[in-house]
Amino acid sequence: AANLIADGALQSKSSLDSLVYPIAFNFRHAFELQLKRALGYLNILKPGFPAIELVHTLLPLWESLKPHVETRFPKQNRPIDLPTIESVLSDFDAIDRWSIAFRYENDRKGNPNLADVTHVNIPNLRDRSNRLYSQLDYIAGTFEGDVDGIS
Repeated sequence: AANLIADGALQSKSSLDSLVYPIAFNFRHAFELQLKRALGYLNILKPGFPAIELVHTLLPLWESLKPHVETRFPKQNRPIDLPTIESVLSDFDAIDRWSIAFRYENDRKGNPNLADVTHVNIPNLRDRSNRLYSQLDYIAGTFEGDVDGIS
């Protein structure tokens, strides 16, 4: 969904400012879902693995997943880029930790969300987000395959 909105916005070159919010929100939500998807498979693979927390914060979800990713994908032949994953997740976390900044103009106290953000490069946002999404999808897909292997 985020790619469709971003591509449409870039082609039309109109209303870019108003479309940044739905583009960023949809990418962020996709990351959250992929992290929870991977954690769900770990819940099946590892008896006693803690249940997925019902949170929207990306970094705590990643921190729960990361040790298992490092174990499953040994460093010498790791097909994923952990620094890229952490960089993009950290950027999103810094701007929208609680998953509200891209949905609401103001926070619950009436303070403006994203007051310090003056420019968003949509092609860069799209490209970095797509790289992250592909990495998270690969991780979740691998754990899904591991689950299928024990079924």
